[in-house]
Amino acid sequence: MPTSPGSEPKAVSGADIRAALDRVLHGQEFRSSKRCHDFLAYVVENVLQGKCDTLKERTIAIDVFGCGDDYDPGANAIVRVRASELRKRLERYYAHEGSEDPLRIVLSPGTYVPEFHARDQNLGPESEKPQAPPATFWAKRFNPTLFRIRLAVACLVVAAIALVLVFTKLHRQTALDRFWAPLMRSRAPIQICVASEPVYSLRHDPLSSKLLPEFAPDQYVPVSDVNAATRVSALLTRMRHSSSLRIGNRFTFDGIRDQPTVLLGYTYTRWSALNNRLRYSIHADDEPVGILDYGKNTNWKLATLPDSSSPTEDYALVSRVFDSDTHAMLVEIAGITRFGTEAAAELATNAEFMEEALRRAHFGWEDKDVQIVLHVKVIDSTPSTPEVLAVHIW
Repeated sequence: MPTSPGSEPKAVSGADIRAALDRVLHGQEFRSSKRCHDFLAYVVENVLQGKCDTLKERTIAIDVFGCGDDYDPGANAIVRVRASELRKRLERYYAHEGSEDPLRIVLSPGTYVPEFHARDQNLGPESEKPQAPPATFWAKRFNPTLFRIRLAVACLVVAAIALVLVFTKLHRQTALDRFWAPLMRSRAPIQICVASEPVYSLRHDPLSSKLLPEFAPDQYVPVSDVNAATRVSALLTRMRHSSSLRIGNRFTFDGIRDQPTVLLGYTYTRWSALNNRLRYSIHADDEPVGILDYGKNTNWKLATLPDSSSPTEDYALVSRVFDSDTHAMLVEIAGITRFGTEAAAELATNAEFMEEALRRAHFGWEDKDVQIVLHVKVIDSTPSTPEVLAVHIW
């Protein structure tokens, strides 16, 4: 912090830091994100306890995000992604709510150890500020030819700058923009389809009529699918593209001909036939329950299903394909259970997650069909950040 000659910067106490942390955590930016809230509280508290050397990616992944001891930073970017989001939230907080805070918390890129900066003070009285040099004027005779030449040059410069800005904007598109771009080419609203499900277990045993006297198999929609539909609808709104929602029996394959569609959630009775045409598909009709690769079993399976209704992990698919039967682009977002569906919807609507998933994709993937296989851990009935297992582009 700039100081006047002969003065020393004021020492920052632990009480000052905790007060600054409390102000930030109670701000709107951090009340709306529990993960960033916990991340910031964790790193600041470790600094206050003198444990700066423990603030490593692996330690944070285990302590803050519940990753296991087998956490691999090369395969899971949750800490780096959340750190980037944390920095952006801090910047927005101090640009608005916290603009007058006496102490600022800064998390510089490349480190997980926060710094604490006092807000800049005035440099001194008005008389001490440097004065602008006096302006000098030249009187020149007006030359029409020279004026036209300068005007033409100025117009060319403006046009060149405009072209550069347009070119830069096009090349700044994120992987998320490019993933959804084929659906945006149609002027028709994108249909978001959520199928209703009968209340059956994976073994297809109907519930007792005593437990559910008004049982109606076509009137139940999983909450996870509704949450996923909300995420997708919000994304399309941000992208300024219209959408419509179809639920349960309102959905038919005839209704999606020549119209881009998003299919949410896995179901036995609806679009599982579409799913089975692709390289990767969900298999849940009998054991083992898991992901198939060209119709063959893989190691991506849930050993606890169908006996347990509370799995500790799940697998999911995010697929974007052109369907020859409907002559339309389809995006399918589905998990074996509701946890996988929620995690897959998070990846399909998050720019940083999609960038990480497709960063090794070969050139030209934007115009090809894409499948992404995901694994997600379930902690306290909440899906963690999805881990990308495989990407298939054809």
